[in-house]
Amino acid sequence: MKRFFGLAILFGMHLPAVSAGAQSLDPVAASSLMIIDPAVIGEATTPPKREVWTFKHLIDQMRGGEAAGPFVVNWLRQFTESKRINGIEVAARSAFRSKFIDIWKQLDGLPAGATDEEWAGKLKLENAPLRLSAIAYRPDLFKGKLQNGCLRDVQSAGEGRLIFQAINADRKPLPFTVIFEYGLVADEPNTLIEWAKRWHRLASLEIGTDAYLDELAAITRSFTDANLALERPNNVALNQLRTNEFFDQPWELREFKLSAGGGLAMDTVKVNRT
Repeated sequence: MKRFFGLAILFGMHLPAVSAGAQSLDPVAASSLMIIDPAVIGEATTPPKREVWTFKHLIDQMRGGEAAGPFVVNWLRQFTESKRINGIEVAARSAFRSKFIDIWKQLDGLPAGATDEEWAGKLKLENAPLRLSAIAYRPDLFKGKLQNGCLRDVQSAGEGRLIFQAINADRKPLPFTVIFEYGLVADEPNTLIEWAKRWHRLASLEIGTDAYLDELAAITRSFTDANLALERPNNVALNQLRTNEFFDQPWELREFKLSAGGGLAMDTVKVNRT
């Protein structure tokens, strides 16, 4: 986290308080770095406070011209089939279908035995058994050089992330998370600093108020929504979509990227700095 602390000092940000070997976020960090307040993300049985933070909105932005059903089904089916990635055989996750896919099918009004093709034609993104659990800002993942307090060769202002927890039909948590990780576009120091100021300004607003929610929604939409100016698949700033799943032994991480054809394709899992 050295890069984060350097940036925090540079931007005049308050740092998280650390005590007894455990890290607890101070109010500034909780409103602008790792946002988990129910007044923003919703309760266990309620949606997030803005539609733009739903799984549906994020998928709608990144699927390009492809229908939602095939886009999602083709992504999820990769968990159920063995595949070779970078010369390594990645085995199918045998419990994934019964413990996640079948739940979603039933929420869509289909029997668990319905084929994926049948489901693709009737899939409803709003029924996804996933609930928002956090919105995060990762300035420490910026791309550039920080030398003697000066920023040089800026390529990115870090990442903005939306994290979802899988749930069952009773909205109880399941051992599966989905993390949308977006690049914060910046190509010079002033743009990087402006991103940091936008996030930091959230701390001046009361969390959960309309002013706070509208400001945060504007920030997230500036990296989650399709933008024709982006030279990326489907014009979306998604760096990668990661999953963290423990339906089967052993625990497994996966990484997906938008392919040139527009779909989410499994890729090698890169080192993730923490």
